[in-house]
Amino acid sequence: MTANIHDISFNLIHEHSCNFPYSVIIIFCYSTCSYSKVFRTSANALIKEIQEKVEANNFSDIKSVENAKIVIIGAGVSGIAAASKLFENGFKEVKILEAGNRIGGRIFTTQFGGYEVDLGAQWVHGENGNAVFDLAWPLNLLDKPDGDAHDLYYFDSNGTRLNNETEEQLRNFYFDYLFEESDTGFESYGEYVKDAFNRKFGNALTIYKDRKKYLNSYKLNRLAEEGADSWFEISAQPIELYTDYPGTENVNWKTRGYSTLLDYLIKRYPNPQEELPVVKNTLLNSEVVKINYLNRNEGLPILITTKNRTTYEADHVIMTASIGVLKAKHSSLFIPRLPQQITETIKGFAFGRVGKVYLLFKKPFWQLGNKKNLQFSFLWSNTERRSIEKSEKNGY
Repeated sequence: MTANIHDISFNLIHEHSCNFPYSVIIIFCYSTCSYSKVFRTSANALIKEIQEKVEANNFSDIKSVENAKIVIIGAGVSGIAAASKLFENGFKEVKILEAGNRIGGRIFTTQFGGYEVDLGAQWVHGENGNAVFDLAWPLNLLDKPDGDAHDLYYFDSNGTRLNNETEEQLRNFYFDYLFEESDTGFESYGEYVKDAFNRKFGNALTIYKDRKKYLNSYKLNRLAEEGADSWFEISAQPIELYTDYPGTENVNWKTRGYSTLLDYLIKRYPNPQEELPVVKNTLLNSEVVKINYLNRNEGLPILITTKNRTTYEADHVIMTASIGVLKAKHSSLFIPRLPQQITETIKGFAFGRVGKVYLLFKKPFWQLGNKKNLQFSFLWSNTERRSIEKSEKNGY
């Protein structure tokens, strides 16, 4: 049973095949730093698939739409989308339990320096087939970058830009090798890049002598792309195995942030009068610590217990917590424990993290010209990097 924040789709694990009841649905949520690839299947498809699975199995004890009690765990985009479609389709008894103090999960828009900024999901990656683009573009909420996507500039740690020849070689290596579409012959991405760098620049002494700081820059860029902790944990399988949406890669929001997607799903935007009762049926600071479906086959409800010792009853549970939560807590969260094929899938996913820092300047130190965006990569010597990492004040 697989699904993620990029592709809201799932398979129900049938009771007769692995002793797992139809009334518990798990949506696996994971992401790379490109959080904004929110879902490939629209929220409508989520409901449709639930209905098709239920109808195909002819469950005779399913309650009516009006009476079925459904608890959704997690108020990220998956949970919000599921709740919205349930309400749209006539379900009345829908409740979301969210461990945090806000909705949105990895979508988190906030104010900074008079601007709306996204601390989590930020870009809409691709156009054709991207559900977020399909929803937001007709409403004039998105903007496309101009210029070459390869507008990447390198600066030394003292703020000096590299000479044009070195910068061009490093930039070309980044785009030609770091997104390789053929078989690399290596297990890990870190091994592949180090080998490729040695082959490319082994005889270019002016670059090769500073290879450690260049490789560190490439490593940090790739870790951010993948949301990983080590580039030796990133697979070196061909990037063509990963499906991208055609079209502009970094589409950005204009004046509103990514949380506009949440407002759209619950119908708060563009017409607030049509808002669905999703938010008022969401309980914040309600971390779920136990899901007991032991007696579900006897017609008894599923029991969901939160950290504050409140217990809720449900006929159906939709779990949308992140893969990180499932990795840490799946063994103690479910009674009985999940089937082995599910736990092995959970263990098989890696889960890293990404840090994002916003800086506000009184005036720009860069020259945009007629461009809307630029990319800067800063190169730190090993000595400078180690001194920062060891500093309690400046380390991160």
